[in-house]
Amino acid sequence: MLNTGDSMWKYFIIYGLIARSKDKLSSSLIIALKRIGEHPSNIELKDSIEDAAKEIVANNLLSG
Repeated sequence: MLNTGDSMWKYFIIYGLIARSKDKLSSSLIIALKRIGEHPSNIELKDSIEDAAKEIVANNLLSG
């Protein structure tokens, strides 16, 4: 889901769907969010996608 070069799509998926989800996130999605937050690509940095991922991790939205 987050394996795309379209950074704006990725941003809106993280903020629009993942951050609002009431369901427990899959382990692969958790790994992807942590990777983005800790080791963002240049495009993810440019579009502040790492901030979205960090916010989800920091707000304990990973556990359900």
